Amino acid sequence: KQILYQYGKITPESSIRNITSVAKTGDLHVALYDLTDTVMYVANARGTNETGPLEAYQRQFVKIDLKVEFARRTIPYSDPALDLLTWDKTLKPLPLTILNGLKSKAQNFAQAIVIDRLSSTETLTHAGFDK
Repeated sequence: KQILYQYGKITPESSIRNITSVAKTGDLHVALYDLTDTVMYVANARGTNETGPLEAYQRQFVKIDLKVEFARRTIPYSDPALDLLTWDKTLKPLPLTILNGLKSKAQNFAQAIVIDRLSSTETLTHAGFDK
């Protein structure tokens, strides 16, 4: 019903405000892609030691400019939780050829970026879109 109501004017912002939060969809993970502007919005469910709403659709969304992220030659490494993004656990970042292969897997790549809390991300709340 919400999609029909928004027909012709759906944007990532309106989806966050009027679709995912009203339909209550996305308990664990919500990702919205703006392919025109190469931007991604992502929210994840509350972690074990975090506070705030449990479901992803009720939490803050992070806006990621994928043009900036895909232009990076390497992923800055600062978190042992990102070992999956290293060659051999020696904290070497992935080479450009591997990162280019990750472009088709934007969701996994973006999750790594969110975990690493890079400076090009900005958090957004539902209320933030009403300004």
